[in-house]
Amino acid sequence: MGILSTIQSPASYLTIDDQLSLADAAAWAGDFRSASVETDEIPVTGKVVAGGADVLVPTVDIASIS
Repeated sequence: MGILSTIQSPASYLTIDDQLSLADAAAWAGDFRSASVETDEIPVTGKVVAGGADVLVPTVDIASIS
């Protein structure tokens, strides 16, 4: 999948600043090609808060995750 299709595929699910063009987003995404990415898993539990929003709440101290 090319960079343009990578950006366009989730576009219908995103709201972005009205000043950010698709070309700007593509250039910004291209900067991440050489980025080093690290991932961590954070155990969470779901919770519905006042107003009905669904949120994920960590079940461990996040500072302990390295």
